[in-house]
Parts: sequence; C-alpha cells; structure tokens
Amino acid sequence: MLLTAIKIFFARICDVSIGTIRTIYTIEEKKFLATLAAFVEVFIWFHVARSAINGEFTPIVPFAYAGGYATGTYVGMLINSLFNKGNKMLTVITSKDEMKFYLEKNQIKYSLVNLENAYDKLERKMYILFIDKRTTGKTINLIRKYDPAAVISSTSTNFVERNDK
Repeated sequence: MLLTAIKIFFARICDVSIGTIRTIYTIEEKKFLATLAAFVEVFIWFHVARSAINGEFTPIVPFAYAGGYATGTYVGMLINSLFNKGNKMLTVITSKDEMKFYLEKNQIKYSLVNLENAYDKLERKMYILFIDKRTTGKTINLIRKYDPAAVISSTSTNFVERNDK
C-alpha cells in the first residue's frame, strides 16, 4: 500500500503541474498544445483516481493524494514563473502633476495621456508604464507611496515595442 501511496503522490504532482501548463497554453491560445496537455492531465488523473478508489483503503492514501495535489500546485507555480517572464503594463491614473518627476527620478519609462473626467471635469493624468514583471511589486509600492489614491491596473504583456528615436 505504501508503494501505491507513493505512486499516487508523484502522479498527482505530474497531473496538477500539467494542468498549470495547460492553463498557460490556453491563455496563450495555443490550442493544440492545450488540448494535448489536457489529454495527458486527465489520463494521469484517471489512473490515479482509480488506484486510490480501487485499492485497499488506508489513511495514507488520502494524504498522498492531497499532498501530491498541494505539491503539484507549488511545482506548477514554479513552472509558471519560468513561462511567464517578460513585461507588465501598468496603467496609473492620478491627479498629481508631479508623478512625472517621481517616475523619472526612479528611472521608470512611461507614456503620458491627459484625461478629463466627464463627471467632475477634473483633469487626470494616465501614465502607461511597461516594466519588467519582476519589478511589479516594487513599482506599485513606489506609486502608492507617492499617491495612495492613484488607480493602478496591471496587465501581462507578451510583446512591447518602443521606438525612442
């Protein structure tokens, strides 16, 4: 029974990690790879579930099943961090005119759009920042430190081209 529990544990790591890869492929609209990953994921899961249900019940089996799932989630997050390198686009809407100075002081490149709120006729600035994904938290904290009321939106981007000529 211990051998079955070990098999279940490692198979769950595999199928949950493949599920993460499938999700990435789905988001990136890679239909064939997402479909193939889904097939392998469910094929593994079916065999694991069958082993867990048809085998002799011992308390170690549900722990192996749950532990494999939890570990697979962690491994999937590691895989996601390998796949998901690149840029983030932050959109920052603020009424503070000095945000430009603040961003330049911290060497953050941006594009600026001036907006007028149709409701209260107040002018706002919309800064569009393309940053390295790894600096997202630091950049948001910097903006929040300067303007806690700023509206910030974050989007993953696959491609950014900028012509600074």
